[in-house]
Amino acid sequence: MDSKPNKKEVRAWIKRELLQIQNRKNLENQVCQRLINLIGKEKKVILYKADKYEVDLEYLVVESSMNCYYFPKIISMEDKSLEFIKPQSWELGPYSIWQPIGNESILPKEADLCIVPALGFNKKGYRLGRGGGFYDRNLSEVSSDRLIGVSFSDTFPVNFQEDSYDIRVGIVVLENRLVTFDTSI
Repeated sequence: MDSKPNKKEVRAWIKRELLQIQNRKNLENQVCQRLINLIGKEKKVILYKADKYEVDLEYLVVESSMNCYYFPKIISMEDKSLEFIKPQSWELGPYSIWQPIGNESILPKEADLCIVPALGFNKKGYRLGRGGGFYDRNLSEVSSDRLIGVSFSDTFPVNFQEDSYDIRVGIVVLENRLVTFDTSI
C-alpha cells in the first residue's frame, strides 16, 4: 500500500491481514508482557475487551492484577458517550461488544494510562479505529503521552491519512518492541 488510500479501504485491508496473523495468542501474550513491564503496579488503567481483530489483553489482566482496570460501556449511541467501569460482571452490548457491569467508574482524565483498541496505527501514532468515533470523542482530552496503542509488527505501521479528530498515542506496544512518538509536535 504505497499511496494513502481512504480509511474505508484501509479498514477492509487491515481486517483481512489481522485475521491471518500466525501464532496470534503467543504474540498477544508477548505484547501483554511488554505492557506489564511498561505499566508497573497500582495504576488505574483503561482497557478494552478485544474482538477478533484487536490485540487480546486478557493475559495482562490475569498476570498484572495489582492494577485497577476499567472498561468502556456505551452510554449513548447518539452522542457516542462512553463510561469506563471496573467490571464485576459482563454483558453483551451494542456491536456485540462485551461491556462491564459495575458500580465504580473513572473519567479518562483520572486514569494513569489508557490502552486503546485499534485496527492499527500509522507511522505518526494516529489510531485507525472502526469509524464510529467513540474513542476519538471520549479520549480527546487525554494527553497522548497517557495513551498507549497495541498492535502486531506484521501490521505496523498502517498507511492512512489521519484526520484532525483522530487521537494519537504516545507509544505503540508491539510483540517485539516499543515504538514511541514525539507528542510535542
